[in-house]
Amino acid sequence: MNRIPPAPDVLDELAAMFLTNTDEPDDGSGDANGPAEPDPKHPASRTPQTHDPSSRNASSGDLAADRTAEILLIGHLPVRGGVWIGPVVDALARARRRSIGLIRLDHERPIVELLGGQQKVPDHELPLSRLIDHCAPRVDAWAVRPAITLTPRDLARTKTARYTLISGADDAAIVAAFRQIKSILIAAEDAGRPQPHFEIVIVGCASERADQMVRRLNAAAEGLLDEPVRLATCLPRIDAEMRTTGPVHCADADCPPLEDVLGWIERAGRSPETEVPPVIETAPFITREPSADSKAPLTPTADAKPAA
Repeated sequence: MNRIPPAPDVLDELAAMFLTNTDEPDDGSGDANGPAEPDPKHPASRTPQTHDPSSRNASSGDLAADRTAEILLIGHLPVRGGVWIGPVVDALARARRRSIGLIRLDHERPIVELLGGQQKVPDHELPLSRLIDHCAPRVDAWAVRPAITLTPRDLARTKTARYTLISGADDAAIVAAFRQIKSILIAAEDAGRPQPHFEIVIVGCASERADQMVRRLNAAAEGLLDEPVRLATCLPRIDAEMRTTGPVHCADADCPPLEDVLGWIERAGRSPETEVPPVIETAPFITREPSADSKAPLTPTADAKPAA
C-alpha cells in the first residue's frame, strides 16, 4: 500500500474531484458534470456494482457474510443525518436479505434496533452487553453508529476494518465523502492497521446519479485505496414501511466505549445465547415517520401495519 500523503489543502481535493475528464452527458438526475468513463486498466476507477441480493457473499466487505460489525459514518446529507440511519439499515437488510442489529451510540444512552426480520426483543430494559448477547442468535450482522465526538484516529484504533458511509450525491457530498474516507485511511496507516474496506449508501437521488457519484469518488481516490469504494445500495427517499422492532433503549446510564461494544459483538458471535427474561414479538412492519424537521419525501405503503 502506498504511503498516503498528509491531508492536503481542500483546493487540491476539489481539483482531484472536478478537474478531470467529465464528458458523460447529463441524464437529468443531477449535475451536468458527470464522471469520467471508468478505465479498465485501473480497478479503482471501475464502475462499482450494486449489491446482488441473490449472492450471499458478493463482497468481502458485505456485512451479511459474517457476525462482525461495520461502522456507520454520516456524510453530507439532504436533511439531518440521524433521520436516515434507520431507513438506510433497513434498506441494507432488504438488499442483503439479512437481519441487522443497529446499535446507536450517538445518544446519551445506547439504543438498539433490529431490522429486516421477525426478531424478538426483551420486554424491559437490559444493559447493552446483555442485549447484544440476547439478540446475537437472532440477527445476521451488526451495524454501529459511534458517538459523533470520535475522531478518525479513535475509529482507526478499533478492531473493525469495515465502514459504510451514508451520503448524499451532490458535489459537496462527493468532496465530503472523499475527505472522510481519506482521513480514516491516514489514521489507519498511522496506527499500523490494515487498510479498511469502505462501502457507501447514497440517499436522496436516483440510482443512476448514485452510480455517477461513486465513479467520481473512486476516480478521485485512485492510488489511495487497495480496492474501490463499493456502492452498497441507493435509497431515493425515506419509506414509511420498515421491518423493525423500533428503538430499544438500554439500561446503561451512558454510552459505553466503541471498542467495548465491538468486543461484546465479537464475543456474542462465539458464545451460546444468554438466558434472559421473557420477550415480546415484534410486529411484521412498523410505520416510522421522520422527525418533524425532516423534509425527506415519504412513500406510503397501503399494507403497512402498526405495531401490535
